[in-house]
Amino acid sequence: MYYIAGALVTACIILYFISRSRDGPMYRKGIMGVLDRISFGILLVKEKIVSRKRDGNLLDPGAPKGITSSLEQLNPGDNIPELYREYVVGKISLSLAVIIVGAVLAAGLKYKSDSSAGELADGTITREDFAGDPISVDLEASIDDSGDPISLQLNPKSLTDEEIEVILPEFYDLLGKKLLAGNKSFDQITEDVDLVSSVKGYPFSVEWSSSDTGLVAAGSGAVTEVDSECQVILKASVRYMESVFEKEFFLTLKPRDYSGSKEIHYALEKLLKDSEEASRESRIWKIPEEYEGQPIEWKKSVKDYSAFVFAGVLAVGMIIFVMSDKDLAAKVEEKKKKMKRAYPDVIEKMILYIGAGMTVRAAFFKIASGGAPDDNPIYSEMIFTCRELKSGISEEEGYERFGKRTGLQEYIRMAGLLGQNLKKGSADLLSRLRAEADSAVAEKMQNCRKLGEEAVTKLLLPMVLMLLVVMIMILLPAFTSMNL
Repeated sequence: MYYIAGALVTACIILYFISRSRDGPMYRKGIMGVLDRISFGILLVKEKIVSRKRDGNLLDPGAPKGITSSLEQLNPGDNIPELYREYVVGKISLSLAVIIVGAVLAAGLKYKSDSSAGELADGTITREDFAGDPISVDLEASIDDSGDPISLQLNPKSLTDEEIEVILPEFYDLLGKKLLAGNKSFDQITEDVDLVSSVKGYPFSVEWSSSDTGLVAAGSGAVTEVDSECQVILKASVRYMESVFEKEFFLTLKPRDYSGSKEIHYALEKLLKDSEEASRESRIWKIPEEYEGQPIEWKKSVKDYSAFVFAGVLAVGMIIFVMSDKDLAAKVEEKKKKMKRAYPDVIEKMILYIGAGMTVRAAFFKIASGGAPDDNPIYSEMIFTCRELKSGISEEEGYERFGKRTGLQEYIRMAGLLGQNLKKGSADLLSRLRAEADSAVAEKMQNCRKLGEEAVTKLLLPMVLMLLVVMIMILLPAFTSMNL
């Protein structure tokens, strides 16, 4: 691996100096600029090998047409050979960057593996300290030039009896500090204690037992509130491999100090609890009306969510304000879709009426009056155009406005045909309208197929969910009957 990395570095240096002898593309700055020079050197070497001198353009005649056409579309009017050269140089530079990084990582891994193998030069391997974790060791035994790989787990160093005697006092001190948790000392326990099962840095496991689980729970370390001072003994069974050591901690539980602002709160709480316990035989609980001779005014505590409601309403209002524009745009799109669907009917009626001898104006008025604006908004647009025509604007201008208002190319084309007929007196109006109708019908069929495909796609998820429900309904009784 070292030889490959060295050869790669040597080749890069040679190519770098080769590229300095020729004018190349615009090089980038930094490391990528160096890689660009090396890449250009590769192109020069390639040119020398294939003996094709192209005046430094380096545009391969066999370059893919797709690449050159894409470059031409993205950069119209630019020098395509120069662009292709820069493209190839950049591509090679990126590949070189990946190869070089990979070579460096491979060389590092090779060095690490060689260093690890060197640890066995004196036939020894250093294991983790007693507080460490087991490590996996892969060895290979060679006998008669045949390798036999062996893997094993190397456990941490075990403690001797003398080392345990030295470490245990330190461990007990740290265990006691963790046991106190929020309490000040063992002589004044008022809060819950922390019954840890291990301490980081020590290879011991701890199990706890309590002399009075009603006062100090051996599992959770919860401390019961007491009215008078009392003592509890917590015994810690410390295990290490096959050895077990015991340590007792003497805890003095004292009543909690409720002085200050919390005194009245806890006193009232105790007053309510005593009153509730005393009246359990009655369905009606009479709340105490005084405390130490002072009257108490009680009322139900109700959570006030008004601020959250107001914040939620404010957020909804802002969302509505922002989404209104999108909703308006959606309505416009929906209107255009409806008008587009009605286009084949409108154009066919136009052909029918004009073919029957009506004028363009009369046919337009007939279609507008015969349609239902509630069913399709195109008839509302046509009625509006009829009103404009009655107000005195020219037919050509009215049809042009009609097409622009719809915003659809179909109606713009129809309005153009009608206006052109008025302006030039086109004799083939019916034939052109028929061609437009055929195109509209074909487009309508294509849109119908598209909507059908979209409907199938939308129904896919509900069908899958229904399948899951059916499978659950079938399999659940089967598993229940099998007592699984």
